[in-house]
Parts: sequence; C-alpha cells; structure tokens
Amino acid sequence: MAQSNDNLGDKTNNPSYLNYTIANINKSLKTGKWTVTFSNGAEILEKQIAGGLENIWALQLEWLIHRHFTKSQKLVSKGIKCLSLVFIDRVANYMGETPIIKNLFIEKYKAIYPEYNDGKIPTNEHIQSLQGYYFAQKASGEYADNEGGVKEQSKIYELILKGKEELLTLSNPVQFVFSHSALGVGWDNPNVFNIATLNNSYSEIKKRQEIGRGLRICVNQDGQRIYDALDVDDSERINQLTVIPNETYETFVTQYQEEIKSVYGTTNAGAGMTHSHKGVDADKVNFKRNPSAEIDQAFRKYWTALAKKTEYTMAFEEERLITESVTLISKITIPDFVIEASSFMINAITEDGKEDTFQGSEKVKQKSIFTPLDLIEELSENTGLSYTTLFRIVASLTNLSQVVKNPPRFIHEAAAIIRNVELDEMIRGLNYHTTGESYPFEFDDFVKNIGPNGYVNTPIKGVFDKMLIDSDVERKFSLEADNDTEVVCFLKLPSWYKIKTPIGDYEPDFGLIMKRKNLKDGAESEFYFVMRIKG
Repeated sequence: MAQSNDNLGDKTNNPSYLNYTIANINKSLKTGKWTVTFSNGAEILEKQIAGGLENIWALQLEWLIHRHFTKSQKLVSKGIKCLSLVFIDRVANYMGETPIIKNLFIEKYKAIYPEYNDGKIPTNEHIQSLQGYYFAQKASGEYADNEGGVKEQSKIYELILKGKEELLTLSNPVQFVFSHSALGVGWDNPNVFNIATLNNSYSEIKKRQEIGRGLRICVNQDGQRIYDALDVDDSERINQLTVIPNETYETFVTQYQEEIKSVYGTTNAGAGMTHSHKGVDADKVNFKRNPSAEIDQAFRKYWTALAKKTEYTMAFEEERLITESVTLISKITIPDFVIEASSFMINAITEDGKEDTFQGSEKVKQKSIFTPLDLIEELSENTGLSYTTLFRIVASLTNLSQVVKNPPRFIHEAAAIIRNVELDEMIRGLNYHTTGESYPFEFDDFVKNIGPNGYVNTPIKGVFDKMLIDSDVERKFSLEADNDTEVVCFLKLPSWYKIKTPIGDYEPDFGLIMKRKNLKDGAESEFYFVMRIKG
C-alpha cells in the first residue's frame, strides 16, 4: 500500500520512477475520486493512465518484427532458424476475448511483411501458423493466470516446451513464441535471437532471467553449434541477442547491471550490450589517433620502452627473514580475558535523563578454553613458509606464554607479521629482466559502443581524441592532463597490458609522458610514467 513520502522508484524497483515521490493522496468530496500528487508537480487521477500501453506495445512489436526479418533472412542462408520471444503481461491479452497483443502483432506483421517479401501480402493462415505460445499450466490444466485455458492448445504446448528440435527446423512454421511465465519452468531455446518485453518485470521476474532465454549459442539444421570468430564485426555477428524493452535503455541497463552485481558481485559478469535507436547505433563512438606528428613520435618512442615484456626472479635471505620475524612476533601481547562488573546507584529518572552515583567496579580475570591448534601447521598455511623455517622462528620466540591466552588471535597476528616481512624480502631481492619479446604496436583508430559516461574528449594531449574512463576520478585526471602544459601526451592503457609482480599482475590505468625544461640551460628532459588512478 503506497503512502505519503513513498518513492515509486524504490517501491517498484524501477529506476524510471526515482523522481516520483508521493506528496499527497487525497479523495475529492465533489467527485469521490482519488488523486495522487507527486513532489515533482505531477498529478494522476484515479483510473488515469499516464502513458498508453497499447502504443508502446505496438512500437515494440513493430521493431521486433523488423529485427526478426532482418536476422532470419541472413540466417536462413546458413541453415539457422531464427526465433523471437515475446513476454506478455497477461494471458488474456493474447488468448482472451479481447486479445490486444495478438491483434497488434497481426496488424504490424501484415504491414511489415511486404517490405521484406517483394510486396507480397501474407495470408491469415500464414500469420496464425508462425505464432507459438507457451503459458505455464497448473495441474488442473488451466493456464498461469486462469484465462484462456483450453485443451486444444496442448499440441502447441508440446511443441514449444518439449519439441525443441522440431521447432529449430526451417520447415516448422513457428517463428514467434509468446510467453507469460515460462521462466518458472525453465523454457529455453538456443535460437532465440530477439526478445520483446511487453510485461513489467521490475519485481516478479528478473531481467537477467528474461534475457537469459536468448543468451545461447545457436545451432544449425544439423544440430551443430555455430560460433562467432573472436574478432567478428558487430554487423556480421550471429550470436547477438536484440532486446526490445518497454522502458528507457538507461533504466533497462541500470536494473540489469544491479541484478548482475547483486548475484555475481560485479557488473562485468553480465552480457555485453549495444544500444541502438530505430536501427541506428545510438552509442557508437569513433576514437581517432591524434594527428600531431610530435605526439606520434613521442608516443612511439615511449611505447618502444614500455612494450618490452619482462620476467622477474626473487632471492630470499632466509636468516634475515627469520631474525626480523622473531623480533616482531616476540612483541605480540595478547590481553587477558577479563570481565568488568560495575555498580551504579540510580538516584532519579527524569525527562532530561537520569542521575546516578558510581558505586565501584571490579575486574575478574577469566579462564578461556580453545580448541587445540597446530601452531606450526596454521602458520605454514597462512604464510607459505616451510615447517623447518617456522620451527626455527617459533623456537626463538620469547613470548610463547601469550599463545595460550588466545591461540587464534596470536596466529592471526603472527601470520600477518611474517607476510609483511616476506613482502619486504621480496622487494629487496626482486630483479626484473627483459625476455626479448614486446607487445605489438596496435594503436589504430577504433570504434566502440559506449555511453557518454564511458569516455571524455582529449583532443589536445591525448594519443586518441577521446579517452576511455572507468570513473569520475579518471575523467578529472584526463581533462586536467589534456590541458597540462608539461604533458606531452597520454592514453588509457589497454586491458591486456599487465606487469607481472610477486603478488599478482599490476594493471596500470594510464601511460603518460611529461617534458620539463631547465631554466638555466634550456635543456629538455622527457619522463615516462605508468600509473593507477585512485580517488
């Protein structure tokens, strides 16, 4: 039940409504109708619809059919059957006495078919045959929302749910599958290339489950999986799902990414998406090399040095490691397990608080019982040191009495100390050498599908006229570097550029060249940097 101060975005889990907070809910004495007023000034009367759903559905179906014809005519030459999936809001809107969605589909299909079929007009029988529908049934045989459940539909039900192989054959006429609650029973098909969501799935159905119905590697007429090459152009990609949602692109992506993040911990786990509007890429951005000869020359020289692949060797000085570890671990002090009992005399309790008198306190030392632990084994597991080395460290400790006070805490602190000493020794004995191999120079113009928040213009000092960024901090850095008089040039380093270290790969964000001139003799010096940008 909605009430004043409720935010519709939070209540519906739909980011489109985040600007709508209920300011007032009122029932008119004159009309007897309810009115909802929002803090942004919007007002909705009882039974008033803020937007026409039928118009939205019609436009969704129109673009679904366009995409279906475009893909199916390309795929049929490869022996691949193209299927499109439509999620509807209620079974009655497809199967009921007034099947709005079905009628809209027929209307749009009749209008679009001639455009892709030399002006021919489709027959009613053809349009009926290419529609499949699967609505989850209860044990009673009725459909999910108790409407339109007639036994004559069992044949199509069997085809959609169980006859997946037949559905994939080009000879089978079914091309469009309408579904209401197929997610609950796990219906899927590898050849779903397009999905239109005519339902509202902000709460009852997850977006990642919806689009998951189309994230499959397709099969041809021989049942073979058809894979795309890693470097295939988007225009030639076969395994690409087109989603036509009933909301803004930003809302769809935001919710999809939030669901991915809540399940996998990162938005990078989700499928990649491209953004188009009426068939035109809406977020295709061209990245072009800076035409400056000075920048090109400086960057090539810089990359020659940076691109050299390296390996490293480490040398541990065991005696130093043991001595340093013993010195630091011997300083560990574990506090006693103590309970403090305090007594207060409450003199008065008023609206302003309480008045009390401290009566005294007493600390009582407790005896604690811990599960037996193998000190050497636990330290070895947490540090990677051999038993022999750890025996020498433990045998030299002067505070073993601290271990029995709280063994888990002592092991935790000792292991942390040893790991820090190990890191110091790694750095002290770390040596890099080149392997003779280099990363290739591949910094040509490129095109990327990315929103406006994913890049910033860097026409002055950027190696490219635009810089890819992952955060506002990187945005600020890029803008400042592009206008810095001492910067020669800079770029966002590609994700494959990594530097091996003993504690994992180091992945710098930016490469940068700076030039400084000596005031006395005018001599110029170039400085090369790789760096990570943090807030």
